[in-house]
Amino acid sequence: MRYGVSMKFDVTLQNDLGQSKTLKCDIFADWFHLGLMNPPDVIHWNVFHKHDALNRLYKITETLDKKINEWNNIADAYKTENIPLSEILGNIVMSSGNAFCKIDNKLHKFNPLKEWYSMDKKTIDHKFGLVVHQDILNPMQTQVILIYRVLNDQNLITHINKLVEIFHMIKVMRDVTTSITQETNLQNFGLKFHNDFHLLDDEWVDRFSMERNPGEIFLYPTQIGYDYDNIMIELYDDDEHNAIKMTSNSFDLVEQQVCYNGELLFWCGDPRTHEDALEHLDYSLNSYWGGYKIKKTDTRNKYDMLTWGMLKVGSFDIVPEPEYDTVKNYVIR
Repeated sequence: MRYGVSMKFDVTLQNDLGQSKTLKCDIFADWFHLGLMNPPDVIHWNVFHKHDALNRLYKITETLDKKINEWNNIADAYKTENIPLSEILGNIVMSSGNAFCKIDNKLHKFNPLKEWYSMDKKTIDHKFGLVVHQDILNPMQTQVILIYRVLNDQNLITHINKLVEIFHMIKVMRDVTTSITQETNLQNFGLKFHNDFHLLDDEWVDRFSMERNPGEIFLYPTQIGYDYDNIMIELYDDDEHNAIKMTSNSFDLVEQQVCYNGELLFWCGDPRTHEDALEHLDYSLNSYWGGYKIKKTDTRNKYDMLTWGMLKVGSFDIVPEPEYDTVKNYVIR
């Protein structure tokens, strides 16, 4: 590990009217090979006005539906049905049955939700979150993770980036749902500088944290799997109807971050401490997951790392309004 001077840059974002806003950014973790020399692209834009959250969710649903249908047409060419999942995943809970590459699109279940919302005085309660998380997102996210593992195992990676896009869009959709049902702000966006991947050294395990504050910059998570936020139950006022954010018995699909690339995550949402997040995680494990204990043997990476949360690498000065979603200018200071 080496320590040196921080890297500072300004990124100017613009809206459809040509108006611009400049973010001043400071990257203190210059020992990572972030490759910030070229102008970035905006990715995984998840910033919106609070009163537009539901419309934002509906727009994501439409885009995701198209991407899933496009993927399923591609997946018809993959012949993996005769391969047992156990050969790829080992003898673990999710390994029963044969490998598959098509996603069972559950987004049609949104239509009754829209009708119910419009008829029920336009109010959202816990039933909305239960349906979105448990009936729509959980099965699709589990399928995407399994398909990703199958394709990597079979070295069928020509179109795998399209699957990764679907995975990230499902995560964005989950965050927007939580913003609606819990009055919790999980807004963030990414800047992508390049596609090169680098392994994380095991010495970085102690720097992972579930703490986050608006104005902080993190390495964008690269793992295609459930994370510890999925294990945390979405708590509602009615304690009998809390939402579970991953399919049951899927701890084998919880992934650790083993590498990073040229993507940075800009956190714009609510703050939280690492201790509060761990308390929520422990409560969820004890109350909903049968007292399951997170152990280092659960890790799935080369260094046996337990990567809680994300790695902070810098900060930025202002949270942009939702309209400023395109990079106009990029200057290294």
